Amino acid sequence: MACILIAILVRPASAQAPLPSGSLRILVLDGANAVNSIPNRAATFPVVEVRDENDLPVEGAEVVFELPSSGPGGTFPNQKSSFSGRTTLQGQIRAPFLMNAIAGPFDIKVTATIGSRTGKVTISQTHSMRTPEELAVKKKQLYKDWRIWAAVGAAAAVGIVLGTRGSSSPTTTTAPVPPTITIIPGGPSIAGPR
Repeated sequence: MACILIAILVRPASAQAPLPSGSLRILVLDGANAVNSIPNRAATFPVVEVRDENDLPVEGAEVVFELPSSGPGGTFPNQKSSFSGRTTLQGQIRAPFLMNAIAGPFDIKVTATIGSRTGKVTISQTHSMRTPEELAVKKKQLYKDWRIWAAVGAAAAVGIVLGTRGSSSPTTTTAPVPPTITIIPGGPSIAGPR
């Protein structure tokens, strides 16, 4: 059971369920859940890739990016709230925008069209009053918190126990030795049977 779960978690985006006929898939390559720094005016521009029902890149698809008309967000070139263009040979397009100085979360709506086929996706971002350095320190501190690693270790232990409990392998002469899990502040250490 644990092995199946792991296989699903690491499945590449290209192995997704097939699309209905006439649909396009939009993969977000950059900009998803980005935190933009208002003091540094450092925004992460959205980059998407458009794929067809066979999971192949679509060249020449018309892609429209839309920013909110008010609140956090910004404007695309020529002070517009929308930007449109066509995908490259690789099915990709980037939408540069000038961020505004309003802190908070916002969504960028993306629609791709070629012929009668369409696809949509929403890219969420946040404008912050913190500098990139402050954001990096906060993110780094999260990974140093021993409680996070303790929770990760506990979840791994539960997964291992559940995975070994339901196995229907034939009995052997020696009892299986459960793996040893050691939780140390600063990072997990998982050791196998001895």
